[in-house]
Parts: sequence; C-alpha cells; structure tokens
Amino acid sequence: MIIQVTVVIAAILLGPKGGTWVGLTWGLINWVRAFVWPTSPLALYVFVNPLVSVLPRY
Repeated sequence: MIIQVTVVIAAILLGPKGGTWVGLTWGLINWVRAFVWPTSPLALYVFVNPLVSVLPRY
C-alpha cells in the first residue's frame, strides 16, 4: 500500500520521531475513516479494531 511507503519515507527524512508521528497520524485517520466512510462492508468490521488500523502504521 502507498501509506506504508509514505511512512517509510517520512521516517527516513524526519527520523524516528517524525516517522512515528506520521505513522500514528495515518493509522488514526484510517481508524476514524472506518467509522465515518467505510470503503466496503468488511472494512467496518476489520478497521474499527485499532490493532489492525493503527498498529501496523505506527
């Protein structure tokens, strides 16, 4: 996915702290988006779990 690439690039350019903040931000945005605007019926059940939507990007 493209989100992981942007987090990796941010971590390389900004360092560990900057990469952590970018990853956490992307994860939280995806988590909120699962409630507000799910992309599929399955996304509502999968991405509402923070372990799935936030942890891999953190």
